[in-house]
Amino acid sequence: MWRFDVPPGQEIHTATPIGKDRVLFIIDGDPAVVRVVNIVTGATEKEFNLAVKHPISVHPQFRHARLTANGTLLVAHMDLNKVVEYDSDGHELWSFPPPCRGA
Repeated sequence: MWRFDVPPGQEIHTATPIGKDRVLFIIDGDPAVVRVVNIVTGATEKEFNLAVKHPISVHPQFRHARLTANGTLLVAHMDLNKVVEYDSDGHELWSFPPPCRGA
């Protein structure tokens, strides 16, 4: 199997396999990072930063990220209170803020 040790002061709350030899995960931190790692070679194949509201407060940054059938990435930005779809290079395609609480 494969293991990734999270650096001190950072957290990982979401990861998803890509086929049998890659994994995509988000490292909550300063900066927050999306990373795709080849678990056979250990090589980082893709990496880009994500915007966060409070870089020092890593725990509430992210919980879910999912790949779409089109090869894009949907990310739930908890601390920004929105969902963002990114292309494979980390460019924002669209975002959607959820309804206001208590409305």
